[in-house]
Amino acid sequence: MFRMIPDAENSSPATPDYIRSLIQKTGRPATWCAARVGITDRYLRELTSGNRQASYSLQFTLESLAHEMEQLRLAAQQHAHMKK
Repeated sequence: MFRMIPDAENSSPATPDYIRSLIQKTGRPATWCAARVGITDRYLRELTSGNRQASYSLQFTLESLAHEMEQLRLAAQQHAHMKK
């Protein structure tokens, strides 16, 4: 199992486009993502509009959420494929 390890020195910049891409990777609405990482919908909108900059810890949390949701999706696809 792959574990993400925080490394601020090698992180991607937390641009609005990058934050939006992380939300998209979860496959869930932005409001769901905001609730899961402990921020308000408004704060997430400010991040995706460029009015605020995400801290590295928030960025890593969103990256981890996106990664875990992708892993769950892959596992579900593999399970469905095995049932055929």
